[in-house]
Amino acid sequence: MCVKVDGVNLEVLPDTGASLSIVDKSTWQSLKAKHVKCHSYLSSDTIKSYGSPAIPVIGKFDCTIQSGSSVYKDTFSVIEGQGEVPLLCRSPSVALGLLSVKAVNNVSKQNLFEQYGDMFSGLGKLKGRTVKLHIKDEVKPVAQPLRRVPF
Repeated sequence: MCVKVDGVNLEVLPDTGASLSIVDKSTWQSLKAKHVKCHSYLSSDTIKSYGSPAIPVIGKFDCTIQSGSSVYKDTFSVIEGQGEVPLLCRSPSVALGLLSVKAVNNVSKQNLFEQYGDMFSGLGKLKGRTVKLHIKDEVKPVAQPLRRVPF
């Protein structure tokens, strides 16, 4: 999705799982070459991702992101190395209308009992049906030893 970062077009990937927006060093250099007007500063932070080694942050920049008529102020972290597409974290993605987050309705026990009451009454016997257990005759039954009772 294309957004404007302080007046410069940038292709981003909205990511609801990301807690901060990220660009790689080459993207940051191309933004600077296009004279992006933002406040940049050095940083020695690290980004910790699940199941991966920590990623060092070499700098950050504060900018205004625009998509259509929506505007959002955010901070991008610049990382060393080569990335595919800059990540736009959840907050600006939702605020700019790039993503819509749907609320999931909670299901209460009372609601379930009212709606499916017949499923929760009786002894739990399957009524009106005969069930056949398919057992292979060539398989020898094995008795498991008793488990010790925990103290």
